Amino acid sequence: MKVSIACFLVTLLVATSLFTYATDYYVDPSSGGRNLGTYNDPWHDINDIPWSINYFQPGDNVYLRRGQQYWGTLSINSSGREGAPITFMPYGEGAAPIFKYGPWNFTDPLVYNRTFIRLNQCNYVVVDGFEMSDYTIRDYDRYTPANVGYGVYVYKGPGDGGSHNVIKNCSFSRIGCGISIDGGSDNTVTNCDIRNLRMIINTSYQMWDDFGAIGIVVGGSNNTITHNQIHDCWANSYDYNLDGGAIEMFGSVSNNKILYNTASDNIGFMEFGSDWGGHALNNLVGYNLLVNNGHVFWINSSSFFALDVRNLQFINNNVVETKTPRLPDVHNLIGIMSTPWVANVLTMKNNIFWINTSSNITDPNFKPFNGPQLIHQSNIFHLNGGSLGYDLDYSEQKLPNDLEVFANSYSYDPLTWNYDLRPTAAAVNWGQWTGIEKDFWGKAVPFSGVPDAGISESNSSLTPARVSTASTGLVSVENREQKGPLTVSPNPAQDYIYLKLPGNNFFNKELLLVNMSGAVLQKQQLNDAGAQVKLNVSMLPKGAFVVKLIDTKTGQSQSTIFTK
Repeated sequence: MKVSIACFLVTLLVATSLFTYATDYYVDPSSGGRNLGTYNDPWHDINDIPWSINYFQPGDNVYLRRGQQYWGTLSINSSGREGAPITFMPYGEGAAPIFKYGPWNFTDPLVYNRTFIRLNQCNYVVVDGFEMSDYTIRDYDRYTPANVGYGVYVYKGPGDGGSHNVIKNCSFSRIGCGISIDGGSDNTVTNCDIRNLRMIINTSYQMWDDFGAIGIVVGGSNNTITHNQIHDCWANSYDYNLDGGAIEMFGSVSNNKILYNTASDNIGFMEFGSDWGGHALNNLVGYNLLVNNGHVFWINSSSFFALDVRNLQFINNNVVETKTPRLPDVHNLIGIMSTPWVANVLTMKNNIFWINTSSNITDPNFKPFNGPQLIHQSNIFHLNGGSLGYDLDYSEQKLPNDLEVFANSYSYDPLTWNYDLRPTAAAVNWGQWTGIEKDFWGKAVPFSGVPDAGISESNSSLTPARVSTASTGLVSVENREQKGPLTVSPNPAQDYIYLKLPGNNFFNKELLLVNMSGAVLQKQQLNDAGAQVKLNVSMLPKGAFVVKLIDTKTGQSQSTIFTK
């Protein structure tokens, strides 16, 4: 008993020590106190917040007074830890704290070095509930370049920084880019509103250097971009006439999740590129509402900005086009610089393309995706003179022009449509299981029967009209298979891969090698006493594949994905 009590006291002491020193700090520009950072004597502005490395400790909170204006850059140089992040958020009553541009606060001559909030090699930091804008630029002026490059800039640096941070409930306008993740991983951007952006660089004297008006830049892996509103990200450009876009994937970017976002009137939804090569593998884009962006994907597969894109998964999205694209030479919703030599660049399943313009899905002349580069199943197409650019799969439908799918699509503004499916719509029970558990509104997938196409699971009856604001529930992608330690190396593969299981557990196993369209390419029985199996994959084309291992006695299975 004494030993148990002693252990309990030690545990209690350790647990208490983890949280005892968490401190709350306060900032209030309207205060006349002693500038101590306390509730009664808060810091007077963000320049009073200490910049020293690790000044703030895990669990600390820094509160900025609501209804106040903040000038300059909030530079964060401290990290929290799992379960004890450092949080920056508002307090008090009134409007959200607003970060504003003033020429006396941003003296760096390079606009792309100017940012409102900078996370310098930080981990486990939460930025919650701020507005960031430049009111010196008129709302309708698309020619004047940005004075501030970024709203929030997450910088990884040479070590393991820039990860496990959360940016939420923030709004951005009239700057160059809302949020940039520069190399970090496992970050989350959620419930942010980004709109009306400007160019960061826009020069008349140098070709092909313009960039800016980008909602979110993802420059790392395993990040989650979810439940955001991204609108009107475009500005005038000398190089491109107009430039911008909702999301840019830049550099080595794999295993990111882009879910439940609403994007409209941008110069494209998503672009892939790099200035030094790299891979973009297994990125998931699901249950997004995409309205009048002109194009969905542009993939730089060659030239200076080339990026190796494979197994880009485009699942259960609504793509709606009712207006002529802002760029008159954009005719295709999905574009690529040149046809790649790898298979499965893009997988499209369960999407609804509701196109009332003459836009094509892909280029019908060049046909860059009429081969193994594209896997397309269970999609619904409503076209108005445009073409697919590839052969329709037997699992897909091309609807007559007079056939309705959505509960209400009569308004001029598609953002006000009711995207619930009509009970008899072609999209009901038309999809296939993809592993995503919730639809755009937070309903279970499938709600009844089998999954539907598009962003909304059918209720089997009409429901009241909704505005297009996504569910704020947690992102959940279900794995219905048994969790197991099956691993594949090397990955990406070349001629051979090695399957590894601890405990010499390859007895009574059936091995399936499957491509991303679900076709079984190879099947064999295993009764190997070793902990490693060598598999010849030299005959496979370039692309993404799944190795599935089934226990022939229990029926349980486990799988893992690899690329070649």
